[in-house]
Amino acid sequence: MIFTQISEEPDIQKVYDDLFAEDGSEIYVKPAGLYFDTLPVTCPFGDLMRAAQKRDEEICLGYKLQSLEGDVSTNFGVKLIPPKDSEITLNEEDCLVVVAEDDR
Repeated sequence: MIFTQISEEPDIQKVYDDLFAEDGSEIYVKPAGLYFDTLPVTCPFGDLMRAAQKRDEEICLGYKLQSLEGDVSTNFGVKLIPPKDSEITLNEEDCLVVVAEDDR
């Protein structure tokens, strides 16, 4: 699948190179409070993506809702790559799933 993506979009290889490099970016689950001054906040997923980009150019892949953490049917509250226009309400205990250089 990776080879297919690279064949269709050669620049995607830079992303994979960074993810698989020893000192490259990693996937983190970070508190929503790092991205928003006041919580709760309701916004489209596209706004979460923009908020992450403003913070050291992180890439938001999804979110984790603490209230659904014990629910298998909702993937334990983790939602990856939702539609950009899907509305999400984040509370203080919720998190964003991001690709970042470090965990701060």
